Amino acid sequence: YDESLQRIIIPQSHIRVPEGVTNLAIHKFHQEMLQLSERSLSEIEVHERDLSAVTLQLNAEHIPAIKEILREARKKIVALGENLDRSDRAAVFQLNMQLFPVSEFNRGERK
Repeated sequence: YDESLQRIIIPQSHIRVPEGVTNLAIHKFHQEMLQLSERSLSEIEVHERDLSAVTLQLNAEHIPAIKEILREARKKIVALGENLDRSDRAAVFQLNMQLFPVSEFNRGERK
């Protein structure tokens, strides 16, 4: 946020952290974005946001392919915004994607 201009400034380049690298600042950033997402449920009109979820069964072997699909989707979405003249942008949006297990992996034992 630029105080003198009273607006959010979008960086010229995107920061990408290599997979497997953990950083406290990145962790805090993701926590803050999740809090913003939660607030958007009550503060932002439905036609101005998209929050969706799906619960599905996967094998651990699917995770690399899903990560690649998500990477490609992010690239395509970012390209939409990068092709706009900065003066044409109506708002700054935050896009978050999460994939995580909500149960333990079945290691082949029948219970």
